[in-house]
Amino acid sequence: MREKDISYQEQIDALKLDLLHYKSKGINFVLVEGITDVRLYKKFFDTSTTTVEYISGGVGRLEQCVQELSGKFRLVIGIRDADFVRLSGISYNNHNMFLTDCHDMEMTILNHEKTLSAILHEYLEVSREQHLEFRNHLMQMILPLSCLKWLNITASLGLPCAESGFIDLLMWKERHLNIREFLRRVLQKTTAPISLSQEELLEKIQEIENYVLDIMQITNGHDLLAAFAEYFRKHEIRKGISQERLEEACRIAFDESAFKSTNLYADLRRWQEINKIRLFRD
Repeated sequence: MREKDISYQEQIDALKLDLLHYKSKGINFVLVEGITDVRLYKKFFDTSTTTVEYISGGVGRLEQCVQELSGKFRLVIGIRDADFVRLSGISYNNHNMFLTDCHDMEMTILNHEKTLSAILHEYLEVSREQHLEFRNHLMQMILPLSCLKWLNITASLGLPCAESGFIDLLMWKERHLNIREFLRRVLQKTTAPISLSQEELLEKIQEIENYVLDIMQITNGHDLLAAFAEYFRKHEIRKGISQERLEEACRIAFDESAFKSTNLYADLRRWQEINKIRLFRD
């Protein structure tokens, strides 16, 4: 059986056994959303005192697992993508849960200027001074998509946004995303009744675009890297480049010094000091 095929209940049962084992005494358990998160976070922690495990089933299952286990085992914590939490204006106070600085860890990585440049130097024929401009331009291009995804969550629309591709709708000459066509595709795949028409949805997307205050919190890093990859394929003669390859490049380029510059690190460090335990090597 592959690790990703293990059910949530099997995972939590296995974790309980691990936590009760005498060798786990004093060991911190850091739970994350996915297998690739394990690869990323593992390199930042002291592996002699800390183990990193992923919980299948998405962020809801992760929060449920941390809530259940941390009530009995104090050294269990979780790290999740912030998603749209900070845009909601509601404080996030889930016990022993920590949020990424930006929408997700990919955006947190791309928010670090040195790491961004390390990645773009490999694929983009522009000067380092233009790297932030390039990233910001592509974020603006996909902003309507980001706004639709936020609207989908906040209004509980149930639109299958993830099932509809957008890459072919990036209009490079016009410098925008054809959100009207994307929305048409999404609505075609929607089985549940939607109270808003396509025009009403477009109006609401525009309203969100006009007042969104933090583009790093609304932009999905996977979407942005997909746009990066498409640009490289179209303009930089990088035919074989993929979103997955860029995501891997992000994880490799984001080093310990970059991680230490994040608010997430500061929050984890604070938890370490309060609980008088050791998460990190120094």
